[in-house]
Amino acid sequence: MIFQAFMTNVHESNVYVAACGVTREGILVDAGDADKRILQFVRENSLRIGTIFITHDHYDHTGGMEAFITTLGVEKVFSGTGSAGGKLGLRAAHGDKVT
Repeated sequence: MIFQAFMTNVHESNVYVAACGVTREGILVDAGDADKRILQFVRENSLRIGTIFITHDHYDHTGGMEAFITTLGVEKVFSGTGSAGGKLGLRAAHGDKVT
């Protein structure tokens, strides 16, 4: 497993990257800032980020979402409400299993 946490300058919020060490498929948790360190980490580790999970819909968790979607080619965005940063996404509730 590949895992890295990044503290951003947006209210010192955290962005997390987790990926399979074999397939290189990964997720990004909270997208408060499309910090260049995060993009560099993804590229240096040859990761494919197909999904973003948003823990809650505040700008310090969603502000970089559009940049990540565009730059990384993210296909799915999950949140507890089904929307994030004013965009419609997929709803993930407590106990749901997402593959």
